[in-house]
Formats: sequence, structure tokens, C-alpha cells
Amino acid sequence: MDFFYQIFNFTSDLQTKPKQIDNNLDFILTDSLNNVFLNNVLSSKALSLQRSLKIGYFNHSTKLEIIWTLIPIFIIGLIITPSFFFMYAIDEDMESILTIRVIGHQWFWSYVYALPTYTFDFTHTPNENDILNTIGNQIELHIPADRKYLAFDSYMLDVLENEKQGSPRLLATDSILVLPKFSHINCIITSTDVIHSWAIPSFGVKVDAVPGRLNRVDVFAEHEGMFFGQCSELCGVNHSFMPIHIQVVSLSDFLKFIFAV
Repeated sequence: MDFFYQIFNFTSDLQTKPKQIDNNLDFILTDSLNNVFLNNVLSSKALSLQRSLKIGYFNHSTKLEIIWTLIPIFIIGLIITPSFFFMYAIDEDMESILTIRVIGHQWFWSYVYALPTYTFDFTHTPNENDILNTIGNQIELHIPADRKYLAFDSYMLDVLENEKQGSPRLLATDSILVLPKFSHINCIITSTDVIHSWAIPSFGVKVDAVPGRLNRVDVFAEHEGMFFGQCSELCGVNHSFMPIHIQVVSLSDFLKFIFAV
């Protein structure tokens, strides 16, 4: 015990400064008594003041109830009015030139292009005269019956292949989803096993892929390039290894891709 007293200087303090300790105790005792006295004085003053005041009580006010009911309703109305316009704009069913089925699996994505014959307005100068017939800005796209549906699976690239291509780690896939630029694309999203989420931050898209349910989203890309996303719903042990890899190209390059596959 002497060792601990020497470490914390308890012995030296008690032996050399007894008078200082007594002074500190006197200060603490005096301060406590002052606090008690002030509390008593203030409490008595407050009680006397309360007795002198006439306090009125009420338990009902129609005007007050109307005010505190209407003000929150008005605030909520200000919030939801623009939200309804945004929700309508998001869910608006646009006339798309292409429908893509997006199917989530553990742990990869499957894509199915649905390519019926379309006639749509688009400023384009085609090179494939056997595919396109143009009249002004109107393009008539003829898809053969055997090419109406194009399906493929998209798996994440392994480490060696990823290093060879110089692609972003855990984001590149062996098969890329190719989309045309300046085109409304209807994506129908579902799953075959558990809940996934098809999310591409650059497109502002995040839609759950739910088994037995079809969700849809409209995609409109304005810039060419590579875009990446990932499954954003915890779906199992390899949840972080099912990326989304999209390439946006011009309409002519997109048609070349479709008919070259």
C-alpha cells in the first residue's frame, strides 16, 4: 500500500499540507450551506408569487383545435403537391422503342431484348438499307422473326480477365448490356429466386427484382459510354459479385450490335 501512496503522492500531500486540506474542506462546507440557503429563499419567493397570481384553467378551445389541425394539413399539402408531379413523371408510360427484360439470379443477371417491328421518329442516317426504311425522320425497323428475342446471361469477370481488360474491379461483366442513345427503353425487372435490386446510379435507376412480380422503369440515356451498377439488395453470400455493366452507343451502332449477334 505504501508503494501506491508514494506513486500518487498521497503520503506527501497528507504530511506536508494538512492546513491546505482543512481550508479546502471549509470552503466546500461554506459553499454548500450558501447553496441551501439560496434554494430556500428562492423557493419561498416562488411559492408566495404563485399564491398571489390567479391561474386560469381551461380544457377545451374550438379555435385552438381548428388551428393546430389545419396548419399541419396545410404544411403536408405544400410537401405532397410537387411530390405527386414527380411521381407521375417517374411512372409515366413512355412510348419506348425497345423493351428489355432484366432477370435477377443468384448471382448474375439475365437480359432479354424484345425487338418487334417498330416505327418511330428519330433523326438518323442508316447504313443498313435492308434493315431500315426511312421517310424523313421516321424510321421503320424490320426485325426478322428469328431475331425477335435476344437473350444472354451476364456474369462478373474474373480477376485475371479483369486485369487484362483494365476494367473496374468487381464491376465489369463478360456480356455487356448495350443500349441506344436518345431512346426511351422500357425495362421489365423480375427475379427467379430471391429479391435483388437492379441499380445504376448514373441513370438514377434503382428497382427491386422480386420473384413473381414485374416491376418496370423507363431508361433514357443522353451520353455514350460505359456505365456500371450493382445489386443493391442483400441476396446471399455472393451479393457483391453480381454487377451491372451497360454500354450506351448510337442507334446505328446499336443496330449493328443487334444484327451481328
